[in-house]
Amino acid sequence: MKIEDLHKVPYTPYFTGSGPVTPPSRLARDPALARSVYEATASLLGVEPLLFSE
Repeated sequence: MKIEDLHKVPYTPYFTGSGPVTPPSRLARDPALARSVYEATASLLGVEPLLFSE
């Protein structure tokens, strides 16, 4: 998916007893993806990424 296509994605919150809640993002649910994004961001910023233990 391209950035330009994000507006085409329907917004579908789910509801709890206290009201609407947005589901967690794919990035929040996928540790490997989160690490990949973190490392790529660190590389773009020219900084050394922190090492995390598994």
